[in-house]
Amino acid sequence: MYALGFFSKHATEKGLLIGTAFGFAVVAYAGLQTDIAWPWYCLIGATSNFVVSTIASILIDGWQKTWSPYTIKGQLDKFRNEGLEEKDKGWYLVPGKVDKVSYILLAYFALVIGFLAAFEHMF
Repeated sequence: MYALGFFSKHATEKGLLIGTAFGFAVVAYAGLQTDIAWPWYCLIGATSNFVVSTIASILIDGWQKTWSPYTIKGQLDKFRNEGLEEKDKGWYLVPGKVDKVSYILLAYFALVIGFLAAFEHMF
């Protein structure tokens, strides 16, 4: 739901709500009525949510000609068109841009995961 809301031009509120409800129903059905292993529930729910949300959004609200101001592309366009500053004191104000310090956090995360994976073999 969040990925469609942030990155899709055609996703609308009504379509996302319908798709999310449908995704919950499909996962509940898969969990209660089938022998599908539980790790597949996420893929089943996400795929059904994506497909139904997109179709419902287009059927209910039609093809969108412009990006919503709540999408990342809409925010980038807003900052560009209004001449707003993208950074404040070295930090990005625009969603979708990555600050340099975020790369340090990503490297730290990778080191922690590596340490935890190796920790089992240390003892």
